[in-house]
Amino acid sequence: MEAESTEYENLKQILEHAKIPESNLLPNFNSIYFSNQCLPEYKLLELNEELLLHMKKNETLYIRGDVNDEVVICTDSKTFVVKEAEISNSMLLVPQAEFICENNVEIGKVNLCTNIYWEVREVTPHFRHILTRLLLECPYRGREIEAENLSSKKYGIDDLLNIIPASRKELMEALGKMRICEIADHMRLLDFNFIVKITTDVLNLIEENSWSWKHVDVASTIETLSSLYSVEILNRWFEIFAEPFVQPGFFSLKEIDICRLFAEIILRAVDKIYLKEFEQTWLDSVPHGMQPTMEMLKGLTIIDTDARSQFLRYFPLENLSDDQEKRFVELFARKQRWRVHLVGSGSYGVVYHAVDVSNPANRRAIKIENAQKKEKARLLVEIEVMKALGECEFSPHLIEHGMYFGSRYFVMTLLGPDLSRVLLLQPFMQFTYHEIAQFIGQMLSSVQAVHNVNFVHRDIKVSNFAFKSSHLSRLVIFDFGSAKRYRSSDGQLVSFLGDVPFIGNPLFASMNALSRINHAGVPFGKDQCRVDDLWSLLYVLVILFTGSLPWQHASSWKSLIDIKMTTTKENLLSRLPCHIENFYDYLNTLRFEDEPNYYSLRSLFEQLRQYLTAEKFTNCRYRDVLYRHLNNYDKSEDS
Repeated sequence: MEAESTEYENLKQILEHAKIPESNLLPNFNSIYFSNQCLPEYKLLELNEELLLHMKKNETLYIRGDVNDEVVICTDSKTFVVKEAEISNSMLLVPQAEFICENNVEIGKVNLCTNIYWEVREVTPHFRHILTRLLLECPYRGREIEAENLSSKKYGIDDLLNIIPASRKELMEALGKMRICEIADHMRLLDFNFIVKITTDVLNLIEENSWSWKHVDVASTIETLSSLYSVEILNRWFEIFAEPFVQPGFFSLKEIDICRLFAEIILRAVDKIYLKEFEQTWLDSVPHGMQPTMEMLKGLTIIDTDARSQFLRYFPLENLSDDQEKRFVELFARKQRWRVHLVGSGSYGVVYHAVDVSNPANRRAIKIENAQKKEKARLLVEIEVMKALGECEFSPHLIEHGMYFGSRYFVMTLLGPDLSRVLLLQPFMQFTYHEIAQFIGQMLSSVQAVHNVNFVHRDIKVSNFAFKSSHLSRLVIFDFGSAKRYRSSDGQLVSFLGDVPFIGNPLFASMNALSRINHAGVPFGKDQCRVDDLWSLLYVLVILFTGSLPWQHASSWKSLIDIKMTTTKENLLSRLPCHIENFYDYLNTLRFEDEPNYYSLRSLFEQLRQYLTAEKFTNCRYRDVLYRHLNNYDKSEDS
């Protein structure tokens, strides 16, 4: 108590010195201290109001998800995905840090200090594909074949809930939309041919009795067919393909579902069928009085076009992967016009190279977001920047963008190899001075082009410059996923945000953009603007000349920052042309709000180009210049 009294007196003195009335504060204060070892096993989970209310009622929460899937929390009716998030401030976990209604000082130990926590977000789970795959392990094909399935894996509701990342209600709703019947406490997917057989028998019975398909006697149908099928199977067939009629005991067949079934029979039998031939065959096969329409085929087929006419291919939506990236390439690959190849992938999504089958010279790049990642917003930014750049000669051109089966994508002009790949193939990983002379002006113009449309790139590096596919001597800048506006639509400079989490590539980031590591190990820096892009460009030039940067092999964020902060201009630019040093000095004069003088910079870069193309530097690399310098130095020492 004496220690608490001392703490309270110290606090009163601080308040008096700061001229803050004690009445302005809460009546309870916490004097906290950090233990030598914070407990890393703690994970902070932020619950929304619905989940919190659920817990207060002592109702069960279920944590589901395979080791390779996202973790989800489920109630009996909803699913919430668990995502890692971070804030710019620090959160302290202090046990029993409660407020009471009297002046008091509580001393508490900080068990966790972090800016990372888990947040929950309600989602619509996508599990149709995995559910279908599980149930296809042992489909129901009829009584006579069931004896062969005694040892096959079958799933009840609880079995499925242990695998499927969804709530019980969501699972039951999905099962209700599938051709499934519960048999002996197991959920069984009805085999397609088995369904066709039942449907054929029901329709034959309707025809024999001269019934209308809109007025079917259910009891008579079940009684007649019960020798072939169980009552539970027949009842389930009526649930799927019929609906109650006004008159009790009678059902009306669902025209859309019956027509779709017959369309599926036709499409499954062939690889493709011409549209006109299909329409006639379909019309002839459905029950008399039903009118099939193309709208009924939604989600069942895709339409392709050749030089003569249109034709159909069987491609049911439920067979597509739940993974949106895979869905995209599966769908695109089925289109006859394009042949696609995977180029690369990352947290942002995937990139494909598409070739026009009818005109192989027509090539495009397709980028599709990973909708399950928070990085998906990057694609929106890229689209916005490329739309602003338009037909700029220093960037790829945006051809098309939109949503495709739930995934955002864009199509752009296909680029050639990026500069980093070409650099890896060079002797000593260095370009010749003549080669660098071709690049420097184009690189500066590329960066300026981005700035001219009011964006900063924030991720300028060697690999984000590429050659035009059709012009291997021309460079463009690309990958705008980290970009942000520095000027609003009304022309106002965006306010400086101060300290912000780092965005970009640490190797090429300016010292302003990457300046410190917080207590949780998260890199921070100042808000970036045009000058930071130019610092990154300077580091790119150093790489092109020398093949490396002093901090390139740093083992940690802190080590990288320390090396970068202590590297002098002389050490960084040793033996490089003086023009690079002039560029360095100019950048040191720029502030956040300053507009770079691109006219002067282009003049400087042109002088550098002329210097590099001098006869004495033909086929010369930085390594050769350095060797000559060291050799001359050794000779002077000997003398």
